[in-house]
Amino acid sequence: MDTITLLGTATGLGLVAGFRLYATTLVLGLAVRLGWIDLAPQYSQLSVLASDWMLALSGLAFLLEFVADKIPWLDTLWDAVHAFIRPLGAALVAVSAAGSLNPAAQTALFLLAGGVAFTGHTAKAGTRVLANHSPEPVSNIVLSVTEDMLAGAGIWLAFAHPAIMLGVVLVFLAAFAWLSPNLIRLVRFQLAALAALLRSWTADSADVPAPGLLRAVAANGAAGLKNSIGSIVLHPDALEYSARRWFGERRYRIPFSSISEVAFRRRILVDELTLHCGRGEQHYYFFKDSRRANEEFFQAMVRAGCPVRDRKQRDWAPTGAQVRP
Repeated sequence: MDTITLLGTATGLGLVAGFRLYATTLVLGLAVRLGWIDLAPQYSQLSVLASDWMLALSGLAFLLEFVADKIPWLDTLWDAVHAFIRPLGAALVAVSAAGSLNPAAQTALFLLAGGVAFTGHTAKAGTRVLANHSPEPVSNIVLSVTEDMLAGAGIWLAFAHPAIMLGVVLVFLAAFAWLSPNLIRLVRFQLAALAALLRSWTADSADVPAPGLLRAVAANGAAGLKNSIGSIVLHPDALEYSARRWFGERRYRIPFSSISEVAFRRRILVDELTLHCGRGEQHYYFFKDSRRANEEFFQAMVRAGCPVRDRKQRDWAPTGAQVRP
């Protein structure tokens, strides 16, 4: 096997598995089992994916992912759980596809394929967080179905035209390098939110910070601080969000007079605060390990005179609060 073929096949499988690990293993297994792919001797180790137990396991995992990946915020939770599973699984598939190599080459290929898979996973996870900003679920479904189709197309390209697949991988890595700062912040937010959710299941819910100061993530609106993990402070006349960027701390102030409506939603992975301001909507995410303080924070905003967005929020509004229909 020449170097171009080896790198094209291994990194190509790593990339598609970074997006869709279970779809990749299932399609590969079925392709081998049904004779869609005639495995050359160097790919013989992939035949394990065609065994009965691997097909059953891959099929079950694929069905779970197929459903979870199309539900807003559940897809983000699923991605957070798989932040390390996908790169590791992709690296193992890539090494299996490489056939017999010396230990040094196997280790290098394992790390290379795992790294490519991690970039694929990071791009996918970051895109899903951005898609979850939209109020409709259609974008999540479209993205999920597209990724399913790309997994099949990528597997075919990795075996049929490995040189072209290597070019696709290189172009993807170049685009990722350009977008990586924001994507990495999004994945960092995912992992922090998952850790907070796990803490909320085990910690005493009374052990929460004071309602005037909360750890939060600015999804948008805070100029220069988008997707940064920071803190939001409730002042008598304004909100102030602050976070570190590079080597210093930056602050963003939102006067109550500029807020026309507020809304609070409990999501699967986080709690979401939406502010309607003169320049559009701003979204801030609160972590689940401070859920009681999150609710108190919103109530304090309503008591400060911020109108509630819709009637579903009446339970949150204290007596005499202004509620917009």
